[in-house]
Amino acid sequence: MVKYHHYQTLPNRQVFLFYRFMKTKKTSFRFWLCLLSLAAFLLTAPLAKAYYYDDEEDRSEVYVVKKVSRPRQNNEGGYDFVYELGEGEAERYQKNQVVAFEIRVKNTGEETLSKVVVTDKYPNEVDFPRDDDDNWDDGKKEYRYEIFDLGVDEEAVRTIEGRVTSDSRVCVQNQVWADPDRGETDYDDARFCLGKETEGEVLGVKAMPETGVSALIWLAPMVFLGTGVVLSQKRQSLL
Repeated sequence: MVKYHHYQTLPNRQVFLFYRFMKTKKTSFRFWLCLLSLAAFLLTAPLAKAYYYDDEEDRSEVYVVKKVSRPRQNNEGGYDFVYELGEGEAERYQKNQVVAFEIRVKNTGEETLSKVVVTDKYPNEVDFPRDDDDNWDDGKKEYRYEIFDLGVDEEAVRTIEGRVTSDSRVCVQNQVWADPDRGETDYDDARFCLGKETEGEVLGVKAMPETGVSALIWLAPMVFLGTGVVLSQKRQSLL
């Protein structure tokens, strides 16, 4: 009679004999199990390191920074670039104002990059101000250019402009992608707001015209006079 009831569920007698042998050799079984586990770890660790850390195709080789200019008075003077603009009236753009974007692309890798393709996506409320630049795609609202032979730690800077075409009171983003010939694409954006309030307008509600105010000044005494006449008539009727 078989002592181990597991024999009936095992696929064959050889497996059962191996199981019974290892059952009687508990110390040896645990020793070999630990040894095999250690060997498996040592063999797979380099593969895991290469998969997660040593894949050159997945490392970013470029770093792109996007800035937006502060509004200028009458579109004159130099540009003051910041990472983003707030929602205050002084930092909002009006229709037909020119807004500028600064793009900085730096090689953060260990070798010279043969080519970096930079694509700048304009918001719907902003257009490119000129028609003589082949880098502008009006259908996609994109400004696209290429940087060649960007050395290690070298930085390429370009300033491009746009003209605000909307008087809507909204906040928008200008987006940019830098795609090197190897490694991952880097991305950045700059936020700014449109719809600056004009003089005599507060929070989108227009102030009352001067003629309306003067009309109220003349109308007020007449209202008080009419009210006095009515009250006088009521008093006489009571007497």
